Parts: sequence; structure tokens; C-alpha cells
Amino acid sequence: MDALWRNFSSDRATLTEEFIKSGGVGRTWRRVQGWVKGSDR
Repeated sequence: MDALWRNFSSDRATLTEEFIKSGGVGRTWRRVQGWVKGSDR
């Protein structure tokens, strides 16, 4: 039960917060831009 409770702790960042803080938004945006432009990557 204690392990389950720690998963929902307000002391931990959410997946969305981690995604934004880690630069996930910028990486995703660049990938979308490359896809739209037809990049060879």
C-alpha cells in the first residue's frame, strides 16, 4: 500500500512535468517539423 501511495505523491513530478522539463516538447516539435518538411532523418 505504501508503494502505491508514493506513486501519487505530490512531492514527485508528474509525467507531463518531466516531459516539459526534460525538453521533450522541443524534441517533439523538431521531429514534427522534420516530418512535415520531408526530412531524410
